[in-house]
Amino acid sequence: EYFVQAWDNDGVHGPKAGRSRTAEFRLPSRSEQHQQLASQSQAVQSQLSQAAQQSKKMERELAKAEDKLKVKRDLNFSSGFSTRFDNVGNMRNKGLELLLRATPVQTTAVRWNVTATYSRNRNRITNIPNGLASGGRAAAGPPF
Repeated sequence: EYFVQAWDNDGVHGPKAGRSRTAEFRLPSRSEQHQQLASQSQAVQSQLSQAAQQSKKMERELAKAEDKLKVKRDLNFSSGFSTRFDNVGNMRNKGLELLLRATPVQTTAVRWNVTATYSRNRNRITNIPNGLASGGRAAAGPPF
């Protein structure tokens, strides 16, 4: 237990004392520390797993957008091939990821953690050279 106590130096009415409320400081036991570490470890593992899943999803979306930039080109018959796909455009990616954590309730018996994640990724085709946008397949702007 601890508290703060202060005295004044009033020469007219005599010294007075003031005292704060009594507080208690207790270190957690080893088993409580292990429980807290295990709980926090599980929370971190869960967050890492969710982040990995979101990362894989964004990689798939990026791969789809990159595939849409590839244009089918006709080749000269003497090459031995009829067509080829070229990556002929430029693309810009912009993204935002927010993570919010809060502990709305924390007592000695209960601790409630809340985590919210928001992510946004936008792709934009910025350039396709003239003559390659044939048949309406390729155009500057948002991906198909």
